[in-house]
Amino acid sequence: MKPKVVLAVVACLVLTAACSSSTASPSTVQPTATAVSPTPVTGQPTATAVATSQPTAVACAAETGSGDLLFGAALPLSGVIAASGRQIQTALNSSASYINSHGGVCGRNIKWEFQDNGYPSGTQAAVAVRTLVGDNVLAVLNFGTPGVAATYQYLVSNNVMDLVLFAGLSAFEPLAPTAMSVYSDYKAQGEALGQYVAQTYPNQAVAVLYQDNDLGQSYLAGFSQYVKNIPSPQKYSATDVDFSTQLNAMKATGAQVAACFCLTSQVSQMLKFRQSSGWNPPVVTESSNAGTSLVTTVGASLTDNVVSMDFFPPTSGPDATPAMAQLAQEITSTDSTIPLTPYTIVSGALNNVLADAVGLVSGDVTRQSLTTALHQTQVQGAWYGSTVSLPTGRAPALFTCWRMTVINAGTPTPNGSPTCESQLSGS
Repeated sequence: MKPKVVLAVVACLVLTAACSSSTASPSTVQPTATAVSPTPVTGQPTATAVATSQPTAVACAAETGSGDLLFGAALPLSGVIAASGRQIQTALNSSASYINSHGGVCGRNIKWEFQDNGYPSGTQAAVAVRTLVGDNVLAVLNFGTPGVAATYQYLVSNNVMDLVLFAGLSAFEPLAPTAMSVYSDYKAQGEALGQYVAQTYPNQAVAVLYQDNDLGQSYLAGFSQYVKNIPSPQKYSATDVDFSTQLNAMKATGAQVAACFCLTSQVSQMLKFRQSSGWNPPVVTESSNAGTSLVTTVGASLTDNVVSMDFFPPTSGPDATPAMAQLAQEITSTDSTIPLTPYTIVSGALNNVLADAVGLVSGDVTRQSLTTALHQTQVQGAWYGSTVSLPTGRAPALFTCWRMTVINAGTPTPNGSPTCESQLSGS
């Protein structure tokens, strides 16, 4: 048995300036075969530095199981944000294949089963999650606010680890022991955006479009702790396809700045409206609309004078760390064209966290032993991004820091130093 390789991955989100169902058949990755995982990170990330380390070999615990380690993911594989779900699916498969081809996790392979959660359908998400649980997956990667809201209590009651990705969490905090968030909750991210806007555009009115569920409501709650002049915030449902009424109402306020706490399809409409309406404020948007990813999706001509969230440290360039470069190698190992976006980066990092937890299990890996391992100190340090305690009731997360990036003429440029969740006065 080869030793498991541990890789420190401390990631932060970067903000950029300007603004921007049907059921699929289950699919699995058939991996080939020492796993790459985050080591615990000690100390709190500061605004100017994020701790990382070189890969370090560690021995596996006395793990007695055999066969594939099966995990499940309920993702949007059809519908309006299917492209995001496919990115996650591809990155999970690719990074799992990399880990498996380098010895696996203590000699065992990571395998993923996928189900279409029909975003934004909570009903279809419930079907997808129940199917995965019935197939005896060790844990479920659960994407999106509607799906998480529809399935959280079911997973908790069945003691299945709920790995929450890109979903509002305020209704469930503090999370049950069998749930963990891959991202800082949206309220904290909203606070970071609000802090940036208050400092960059002091005393200016900000017109806001937000999704009327835990995603948009949490962003708005955090944002408004720093930005006080928000005339007539406009909401929409996740099932809406046209936002012209809301966009015209935002323009009518005469606000000097616009913010969109929404997904890429809504940001795209806002940017097109800005281009055609003669109303040209800087647009601020959230973490699922990362700089390079947003430019690729909506086009360089629309992404000018935009602020969005992205990762820090990056996977390339002068600020890249060996850990993030290694993670990028894993994600693109089977296909060099896989984009490095928030969706793909967190997917690769999650495979490493799961591998790290499995390496701590003595005996067979079960849902219960995996949950216990994910709460052990060695994994918590990597999962939280630091060893500091988050505010009472706040969901711990793998990625807890951000930095601003400004997009002009389709080119994202980092702006300022990282901001970590623990540094926000409103947290």
